[in-house]
Amino acid sequence: MIDELIVQYKVPTSLAVFKRANLRSRRLLERLGFATATATAVAVQRSSLEADEDLMLRRVAATAPAR
Repeated sequence: MIDELIVQYKVPTSLAVFKRANLRSRRLLERLGFATATATAVAVQRSSLEADEDLMLRRVAATAPAR
């Protein structure tokens, strides 16, 4: 599903919100290529995060345009 978002819809960044205590979710997100969000990204999303939630993100690596 993530690959389809990238290929079909050119989505450059995916965000994931999960309960901090849910270590299984964190590990799954890490295996899917997500990383802990930067302080700036967290600040932008802060109003939608609950006190017990964390934010992770996955960015698509920039690729050279086809010739």
